[in-house]
Amino acid sequence: MDLFFRAGSQVLHWEGRAVRLAAEVERDTRLFHLVVEVANRLDVPAEGEEASGPPPILPGLFVEALITSNPHPGVAALPRSALFRADQVLVLDEESRLRTRQVEVLEADADRVVVRGLDEGMRVLVKPPAFLDLGAVYEALEAVGAKAP
Repeated sequence: MDLFFRAGSQVLHWEGRAVRLAAEVERDTRLFHLVVEVANRLDVPAEGEEASGPPPILPGLFVEALITSNPHPGVAALPRSALFRADQVLVLDEESRLRTRQVEVLEADADRVVVRGLDEGMRVLVKPPAFLDLGAVYEALEAVGAKAP
């Protein structure tokens, strides 16, 4: 996990590891506290020496965190507009013909859906046409592979 603290134009960076979530969620903001373990240097360099790495991170400091997870094979994050019906997306097959593809929706919000059931490199229509003609040949503008979110 990467932690960042912005102080004016300077950005401080630390590497950390999530160890636990706080037991409560703040009712108004729906935020929760995450406890992160950081290898922290508390020694001060001698006079004339330069510090190696960022300064120590202090308890209670609010930072930005970039949290990454393990890749999930066969899972893709798509714009919400790509979802057709409740559990399908529109794809172009090898002959560029429009087809439906059954997917499992794992997560959804107002802007995106996370689905399982697409093959790597499959061409998904992220903005379906106003009039559908399944089986018709379409020209793909850009092919995007199924990537983990």
